Amino acid sequence: MKALYKWFAYKLPIRSKLLISFSILVMVPILVLGIYSYQQSKENTERQIRSTMESNLARLTSELDTRFQREGSTVRFLAYNLTFRNALENSGASAMTMAQVMNTSVEPTFWYFIAGDSYVKGMEVYSTKVRDKIGNFLLPVDDTVSQQAWYRQALDSYATHWTYDGVEICANRAILDTNSSSEVIAVLRMFCYPASLLDATDSMNYLDNGIRIVDETGQTVYARNSGVDALDEAVRLLAEDGSETAALEQGVLYKSRMEVSGWSIYYYLDKANITKELQPILNTTILVVLICLFLSIAVINLLATALTRRILKLQEYAEYVAEGHLDKELSTTDTDEIGVVTNSMGQMTHRLNDMIHQVYTMEIEKKASELRALQAMINPHFLYNSLSNIKWKALRSGNDDISEITGLLAKFYRTCLNNGQPLTTVRSELENIKAYVRIQQLTHDNGFDAEYDIEESQLDYRMLNFMLQPIVENAVKHGLEYEEEDGKGHIRIECRGKDEFIVFRVINNGGAIDLQKVAEVMRTPGTGYGIYNICERIELYYGPGSGLFPSITEDGETCFTLKLNRTLEKETPTEA
Repeated sequence: MKALYKWFAYKLPIRSKLLISFSILVMVPILVLGIYSYQQSKENTERQIRSTMESNLARLTSELDTRFQREGSTVRFLAYNLTFRNALENSGASAMTMAQVMNTSVEPTFWYFIAGDSYVKGMEVYSTKVRDKIGNFLLPVDDTVSQQAWYRQALDSYATHWTYDGVEICANRAILDTNSSSEVIAVLRMFCYPASLLDATDSMNYLDNGIRIVDETGQTVYARNSGVDALDEAVRLLAEDGSETAALEQGVLYKSRMEVSGWSIYYYLDKANITKELQPILNTTILVVLICLFLSIAVINLLATALTRRILKLQEYAEYVAEGHLDKELSTTDTDEIGVVTNSMGQMTHRLNDMIHQVYTMEIEKKASELRALQAMINPHFLYNSLSNIKWKALRSGNDDISEITGLLAKFYRTCLNNGQPLTTVRSELENIKAYVRIQQLTHDNGFDAEYDIEESQLDYRMLNFMLQPIVENAVKHGLEYEEEDGKGHIRIECRGKDEFIVFRVINNGGAIDLQKVAEVMRTPGTGYGIYNICERIELYYGPGSGLFPSITEDGETCFTLKLNRTLEKETPTEA
């Protein structure tokens, strides 16, 4: 599970993540809703089927009760025929007299009902008052008849009783005497066609249901099977037992009792038929769910494509930039998170490209500056060696002035060369300046004074070589111009530490200068290896805050302040 989560969270493409996430979020509610809808439809359908079964059974029971009630009324009407009853009571009457009564009063009535009622098949009257059959309907009671259950039941109860002999449905009723209505003088039997009397069951065909009608003894009067043998057999056994309730695993069963006959109707159907009724609902539900899922996935796909299109574009741009191509522009007017990231990345790439070009340009300038410095040192190196030879020859010849000046020149060029290294110490740089200033004093008959104010704690810090000489050279030149005009020149060189900087100040009394002109010289290349070169080297090697700053002092003197960041490590002092 953990590996699956890592694969999904960190390795799967974002479009696939969106598709899977959205699909799950959409599919779960749709499936839950589909299952719930199917269950509700299933319950409603089953409830409707059961309600229909109950309604059909109630309608069938009512219809059969009505028919049995009508036939029972016919039997009761015939059993109360006074003429017939009086003839039977007159046991002394001859058979001829009884036959006349039957022919004139009874049989016409019987034939009327037989002919006029499609349910009635025939009638019989059994009486102990006669010994032989008289007419078509009157029969004597023999031992066989007297032992019949229907006959004994008629003697015990004066109501109409319905029986089934396996072929015909019979309505049995006792005929009572006319005097007391308490003596049974005969039993009337009316035979009905089962197919006609029970044809109401034909209209009760619902989902291949089964119907079974049994009499009070559990004997089957009518049966229409459902086509499922196991279910039909189970209902038959329940009907024979006379069970009031029946729980069937395979089917649904309802039972009703006919009030007139006392018989029971079992109305049932196979559960598989209910399932068949549910199949269209299930198919419809599945179809709707599939359509919803298809539409949802289509919308999700469009949404995922819309959301990831810009991300993929941003990815392509990032890969393009990773290959080293920084010249491609990237921007958008979108204001969402992706739009902000896109614009930020485009701006970052643009700035990175500018910085690379700036660094590249600075490196080129740095190399060029170093080359120029090296070229400037080549010729002085030869001159330094020559001056050293001249110094020693002058000493041997006793020419001290020549020896001093050539020694100073040698020292000056030695510190300028600095063994070919671009970095030197503040101490070495000041020695170079002192040698240069002394040379200028000797060559100009001490036409100016030089004063030094050096903070010893700054001498061992490292700095770029040959930074002060152009400044001091300009100061000497400016001071000599003052000597020619007003008097002796004066130069003051200071070195102090301030915060994180080393601050050099070169002041001369040559009078105020045009600061605007100096600023233009500092910005313009091609004016020699002077002030412009210093500014260029400071920009290449030092950070913000460093620089060369010309100014006019309160006394009206010209001042050049060289401010260098103390970014280089302090050099360890060496012993002489």
